[in-house]
Amino acid sequence: MPAPVTPSISLQFVKKIVVQFCPWEANVRSTRNFLSHVGAASARKTNPDCKIQTVVKHDRSSPHIHIDFFDGKQLIFKSTHLTTPEMLHKLLKWHNIRFAQLSPEEKEKATAAKPR
Repeated sequence: MPAPVTPSISLQFVKKIVVQFCPWEANVRSTRNFLSHVGAASARKTNPDCKIQTVVKHDRSSPHIHIDFFDGKQLIFKSTHLTTPEMLHKLLKWHNIRFAQLSPEEKEKATAAKPR
């Protein structure tokens, strides 16, 4: 079976990401993989001002990911039964929605902007 395709990640419209999990639980692999994708240098270059916070709990709590966007919207994953590609695709979908709402001038500026 081929490996699932993961999209390239853009944090352009993301203000903050909080990833919370208990490392002793068996169902945190996808959450940790998501964290490695959004924390990768290529993703961080798309928005160096995006804050990524990891909260490691030791209380057997379920893993979850809380994403705040600059427009005030929030995306929350209760990631116990989600795969990494599912979460990455949903983040990409939310990014594309925000990009579609930009004016043509803003789109051109956003695509021409060089990462810091």
